[in-house]
Amino acid sequence: MQSLPEELQGRILELAGQQAGPSVTLVCKHRLVYSQPGLWQQVAVLGKDARQLGSAEDNWWHRKLALLQRVRGAVRAAQFEGPPIGVEAASAHALPDGMQLADLVGALDPAALTSLTFSQKAELSPAAAHGIVCCTRLRPLDLSVLPFPLREESTAVLQQLGSLQQLTLSAQHLPALLLHEGVASCLLHLTGLTLKSDAELPSTQPLTALTRLQKLTMRQASAGDTGLQLLPVTAFPALKAMSYIARHFQVSGATLSSKHQQGNMLLDVERRSDSSVNGWGFHLSTAALDSAGLLPAVLRTLGLAGGDLASIMLLSCSVQSTALSLGQMASSVTKVFISDAHATGGDQLGSALDALLGSMPTLQFAIVKSCDLSHGLPTSLSILALNDNMLRGALPTSLRTAKKLLVLDLSNNLDFPEERDPEASLQPGGLHSPLGAPLS
Repeated sequence: MQSLPEELQGRILELAGQQAGPSVTLVCKHRLVYSQPGLWQQVAVLGKDARQLGSAEDNWWHRKLALLQRVRGAVRAAQFEGPPIGVEAASAHALPDGMQLADLVGALDPAALTSLTFSQKAELSPAAAHGIVCCTRLRPLDLSVLPFPLREESTAVLQQLGSLQQLTLSAQHLPALLLHEGVASCLLHLTGLTLKSDAELPSTQPLTALTRLQKLTMRQASAGDTGLQLLPVTAFPALKAMSYIARHFQVSGATLSSKHQQGNMLLDVERRSDSSVNGWGFHLSTAALDSAGLLPAVLRTLGLAGGDLASIMLLSCSVQSTALSLGQMASSVTKVFISDAHATGGDQLGSALDALLGSMPTLQFAIVKSCDLSHGLPTSLSILALNDNMLRGALPTSLRTAKKLLVLDLSNNLDFPEERDPEASLQPGGLHSPLGAPLS
């Protein structure tokens, strides 16, 4: 190694990466490790990795700080994570006396830094706020102070970072002033925004001013009094994906709640454009769809009208039949996936699904998996996958009315007899399995 030209040694180091640095320094000059910009464009200092190395002068955090000061001009992306919460001052994880996590940011060249992840389990200190504000070229910023709140004073930090394109804020509480005056009014170039709050989020309506947003994610851990406010996709012309996580959602004239008292729902909307799907994909998990017109109300709140919706996915939802009928809102749906659903209010799940699938004239195929369909099946499809359900005995006679059925998957159900009752046999023209073989 030592016989190689220094330029070639440096190139080998860059290809090997930071992890190889300590080993390489055993056979070459230490100076080479620190003089290769490609090695230090991305750095991470994570409190969970801290180890006590000996005396206070040899503290892990001091060593990391000295390293950053040595390579400060090369760093473009930095990830800093403070010690775990509740550690004792004498712990190997603890920051030494007189040192703050913000010192790591201050060790870098703010004019060179373009990406920053800063996570500390403490309130944002003035030193940390100042260090972040100095990084005027930041494009993505991920700032977390969980389980502590972000104060209104943090608004001034965001107001001075007009170049931001992606922003993630995670805190016990996000004040209205921060979202309205710090985000919606000043960060008009944002293409990605993620908000995570343990408390109820304030009104998110002002965020509709961010017309360049391509991806929006909001998470609210608190049950809240009114639920998380859903924003329409039509407010964001460039939007590609939107995600909400909460126990309750505000919808048109109603509230959608999780079927679990202490659990969250997940709602995703994604723009789909490929050879088989063109439009918006809608995904809803662990929701209680237990009142008339509830699913259409959710879609209206999201600004999804007839012709916009291309696919629907419902996972682990409780279902009441009158909550699902979509009418013209489902006129362009081509794909449906439903898993782990169960009926409520004495309804039969099969009839509830018929109400949903029957409003989809362009439906190409449906997958209905791990549901209790022992009391009725949907009959309006050409492709029907019913694997992992609670079907047993002879094939349900309701399938005899499925005149359009061409493909049927009944794998992984309860036992079917080898010889079925001739009266229950399926006669619709050319019924085939998913593998293409005729069904006997």
